[in-house]
Amino acid sequence: MRQTLPALLLLSACAATTAPAPVWQASRSFEPLSTTAMSITGPVAFSDGTLTFAGTKPVAVTSLGLHPGPWGDDGGEVTAEVFRMASDPGTLLNGNTLCSATARYAVFYEDPAVPALSALFFEGEAAPTGAASPGLCGTFNYIID
Repeated sequence: MRQTLPALLLLSACAATTAPAPVWQASRSFEPLSTTAMSITGPVAFSDGTLTFAGTKPVAVTSLGLHPGPWGDDGGEVTAEVFRMASDPGTLLNGNTLCSATARYAVFYEDPAVPALSALFFEGEAAPTGAASPGLCGTFNYIID
């Protein structure tokens, strides 16, 4: 019993310090917060490796992992998850598109100032490393409830 107690205490301490999973990693949808998101994407939904905008077919996404970096509006350091999109979602609300060319990457992070789910979309072949990366073509905010 004496040998197992330290191990249990260590496991309890590790479990207590584990950060919760990002809100977008659960199968759920998010209502638009910004007027831009209301008029272009509508709600965005995550489910089983797909991303769906209002009125579109699901787009398969592959996570490239969590990446701390200058993703915030003010260039602030936040941890975001970068996704490669299998295809562009096409025409969205009001005849809009995410990018003038093909949207390739979606990046999501929780904006600690609002709180909101922030989404950035990029065109081009190179994976983005921050909000100032080449190919940024859209930023949207969604309600976290």
